[in-house]
Amino acid sequence: MIPCEEIVVVALANNRIMSELVLHEILSALLPTYREKRTKANAEEKAPNSKEPSPPGALAGTWKGIIKTYREDIPLTLSIAESGDVHAKLGSQLTTLLNDAKFDKERLQGRMSGDLGVEEDTGPERYHLDFYLYLRDGGFKGAAVIGPSPNLPFWVELKKQTDRNEHKP
Repeated sequence: MIPCEEIVVVALANNRIMSELVLHEILSALLPTYREKRTKANAEEKAPNSKEPSPPGALAGTWKGIIKTYREDIPLTLSIAESGDVHAKLGSQLTTLLNDAKFDKERLQGRMSGDLGVEEDTGPERYHLDFYLYLRDGGFKGAAVIGPSPNLPFWVELKKQTDRNEHKP
């Protein structure tokens, strides 16, 4: 809703990304200033000399927790380096890189390969996990979303490990 412009936009879709894209396209068509700001922001994001924000020093370290599925809680470890690289270990699976890791204030997002053991809902096709994690109550909390289809979200909770609890599960 944009009351000052007397605009209300409703976009219904079976996934959040599609509804957000439709919303932005509609607002861009209706509001030239919005379209200009959006175009400028997209250009800055794609600029070759732009540097991804690196994690604040407080985020660097080892974060351990779980992804909650309807079958079980699966252990998850994220290791955040000062360089901004993030390595992820899901259950007993091999450690992998969290691809496209982005840090924005108190948010971490990225993508990795992994298996949550929910094939009856996803089918036999391979999928990836998109993470949308937020700093809340001293830890990362948020979602791991299976993609590209069927976009099933699962709850994630991680706590930063300190020297005294580094070796605890």
